Amino acid sequence: MLEGSAVVGRTRSSARTAARSSAAAGSTGLATRFAEAPDRDARLLVLRAPDATPELVECLSHDPDARVRSVTGHNQRLPVRRLMEMLADPEAGWSAAANPLLPVKEIWALRDRTGIPDSRQLRPPSAQPMVTTRAQDGGASGT
Repeated sequence: MLEGSAVVGRTRSSARTAARSSAAAGSTGLATRFAEAPDRDARLLVLRAPDATPELVECLSHDPDARVRSVTGHNQRLPVRRLMEMLADPEAGWSAAANPLLPVKEIWALRDRTGIPDSRQLRPPSAQPMVTTRAQDGGASGT
C-alpha cells in the first residue's frame, strides 16, 4: 500500500498528465488550471467545470481526499469502468452506487450483496390491494 504522500504525488502526477492532454486538445479552462491544485476546494471546482474531461474526472476519482472522491463518484463524466471500481472504496463507494450511469445489473447485484429485500417480498402473498366496488359499499357513494 502506498503512503499518503506517495498517493498524493501519484494523483497530482496523473492530474498533470490529464491536464496536459486536455490542454493539447484545446481545453485551457478552469478544469485544466485547477486539476493539480493542492487545495481540495479547487480540485472540487474541477468537477463542476463544463470543460473537465473524463480523464480529469477519473484522475480525481483517485484523489487521496475522501470528499473529492465522493463528489467524483456522483459525476456523470466518470467512465463506467472506474465507477465500477469505486464501488469497493469504503469512503466513496456510496456515491458511486448513486451514480445514474451505474449499470442496472450492478444495481441489482448491490441490492443482493447488501441484503436489501426485493420489494415483491415485502408483502405477504395473501395480501391483496383493497379495492372497493359500488356493490361492496352498498352503493352509497354520495353521488
